[in-house]
Amino acid sequence: MKVSSLSIGDQQKVEILRALARDAKLIIMDEPTARLTTPEAVQFHKMVRELRDQGKAIVLVSHFLEEVLKLSDRVTIMRDGCVVRSSKAADETSATLVQGMLGRSIESTFPPRPRASLFAEPRLEVIGLSGKKFNNVSFSVRSGRFWELQG
Repeated sequence: MKVSSLSIGDQQKVEILRALARDAKLIIMDEPTARLTTPEAVQFHKMVRELRDQGKAIVLVSHFLEEVLKLSDRVTIMRDGCVVRSSKAADETSATLVQGMLGRSIESTFPPRPRASLFAEPRLEVIGLSGKKFNNVSFSVRSGRFWELQG
């Protein structure tokens, strides 16, 4: 069977097996679970742990922070091509990793959205909209809210 006809998860397994066949002591993986289904990612996590237990060194490059914390013994945070810090994964949280990557807290980068008010003036109001498959639909949109059906 051609590797190109395999699922993404199976293609990754083939690449890892190729590295192991060459007796690789270090395996570098860049965003390895980005395109995997949830069951494939679970299987991948198991395989990474088994490789670690066999004494293989694995460098996992990922933006999936919970995954990084779950699979890693140590984490190194880089920003703009420079090492910000290296520490035990057990000493980090998703929030501390984000702060290291951004150089500031996530709250200062993405401040909380103001709460929407049910009493705010509508920004868009549609009354009695009809079409081929719907009839007399009315709704209004207020700041900070997605939509709200009327009647």
